[in-house]
Amino acid sequence: MFSGNLQKLADEWVIPDEQLGRITADITLVHGRNDLPCPAQATSVRLAQRIQHANLVLLSNCGHAPAAERPDEVCAALRLAFARHVAF
Repeated sequence: MFSGNLQKLADEWVIPDEQLGRITADITLVHGRNDLPCPAQATSVRLAQRIQHANLVLLSNCGHAPAAERPDEVCAALRLAFARHVAF
C-alpha cells in the first residue's frame, strides 16, 4: 500500500500542535484500546489533548477497526456527537 521511505511519509502526516490548537470544530475520535498498528496513546489520545473541543471514545476489547469490531458502540458515539446538530 505504501512504498518508499515510510518514516518520511509518517513525518509528513504529523500536524503541528499550533495547527491542532486552532481547530474549533467539535471532534469525536473513536479508537480501539487494543489497536496495535496505531496505539491510541500515540494517536487519538495525543490529538484529543491538543484539540479544544475533542471527545475521545476508547473502546475496550477492540483493535484497529472499531467500526467493524464494535459497530453498535461506534454508532452510539456518532449519534451522541451529532445530537447537538441533528434531531434523530
